[in-house]
Amino acid sequence: MTIAQSPARAARLDLTEHSVYTPPGTASTVDSPHASRFTIYSNYDCRLPSEALVTEAELKNHLDAAEKSPKQIAAAVLGLPEKTLRYKPSPDKWCILEILGHLADMEILYAYRIRQMLADKDPVIAPIDQDAWAKNLGYLESSPPELIALYGLNRHANVGLLRRLNAEGLQKSARHPELDHRVTVADYVRMMAKHGPNHLEQIERLKRETVGKQ
Repeated sequence: MTIAQSPARAARLDLTEHSVYTPPGTASTVDSPHASRFTIYSNYDCRLPSEALVTEAELKNHLDAAEKSPKQIAAAVLGLPEKTLRYKPSPDKWCILEILGHLADMEILYAYRIRQMLADKDPVIAPIDQDAWAKNLGYLESSPPELIALYGLNRHANVGLLRRLNAEGLQKSARHPELDHRVTVADYVRMMAKHGPNHLEQIERLKRETVGKQ
């Protein structure tokens, strides 16, 4: 069975400009097991003191990159057979289907944390264990097109919100109990721009490995 087996599923993976769901690290990073409870920071070089996005051009570049990611992920997995989607290089590493679940859930997490920082008084970030999420939230039983649709829809909403912010909004922050500094909305803009491309690289590597084992 492939992702594009039926017209209904193919519709959810529409890669045209008008699709409702896909609007307008390093190698060592993506190779490493997802073990840390704050890997969402450490994997993408974001455990740094908060830095302002000093120019409008920089902000636009980050958000443009973030907005492209769902379409890029959809194109990368379109038509993949079940065997490729579920291939694991080792028991402690994720398959492509788990990566899709992770992308969908992290976008929900980004949405909540960004809104905490923008709206709440002195918010505190609740750490998560992303391996536990992958294990306990049914990623392997999920529909790939629906995971991509969820990722695309929430990414579109998040980017739309972030594009409306001014410099003051970008510097609103929250306390993260496992980090030694506050994290800002600007940090999350940088994080979102890197998150999709890092996992896209991981997906492409898993596809190559699967072909090599056939």
